[in-house]
Amino acid sequence: MELDWLEGAFFDADRQLLMCSTHGALYDPATGYCVGGACVGHGGLRALDVVEQDNAVYWRPDAMVLAMEPSAPA
Repeated sequence: MELDWLEGAFFDADRQLLMCSTHGALYDPATGYCVGGACVGHGGLRALDVVEQDNAVYWRPDAMVLAMEPSAPA
């Protein structure tokens, strides 16, 4: 899900913490750790592997995402 609550707007009113538009959770931008809201005690954001190519940004699935994919039908 997208984090921004307005296009290109990610930070709280003090511009110190990342704020989730869906749950109102607050994250430390340096670490991704949840410091307030619905995510407290459940970790936080995790870094994604991305690459910029041809004026676009692409996300590369990692081992965690690949492990969550459903098995192919037999």
